Amino acid sequence: MKICIEQNVKSGGYLEFLPGEYKQTHWNEDSIFLGLEVFQLIEVVFKRNLRGAFSPYGCSRVTRSEWEGINGDLRNLSLALRDANNLPECKEKLYFSFPTTRAFEENFEAFKDDLVVLIDGLVQWVNRTLVSHELITILGV
Repeated sequence: MKICIEQNVKSGGYLEFLPGEYKQTHWNEDSIFLGLEVFQLIEVVFKRNLRGAFSPYGCSRVTRSEWEGINGDLRNLSLALRDANNLPECKEKLYFSFPTTRAFEENFEAFKDDLVVLIDGLVQWVNRTLVSHELITILGV
């Protein structure tokens, strides 16, 4: 599993983070993308902050105030991951499917570090994007 933010994606199992309103098109050049399996690791943060109004398979308009909560939780998650010494310390904070659990166990430090970089990069991208947009639309798989 590759844990990173993607750009210039044209198809596949990705969630698209689109600056502004949905433009009736997918795979936009100004969007960033997270693979579904990667996104599922942090999905709980979105579900907690968007209170049932979020599905990784639909279209979700996420306002600036909602992003404040999401980004706060993501920053806390990033800090907790930095301090984690093993997988059990992470399992309470992240969602793991069976194959993901195995991959993390086999390569814990590398996956943990990659996930921290992804989370920090997502928070930074959101902050930069919200300077010029009132919301970010998440287009599901």
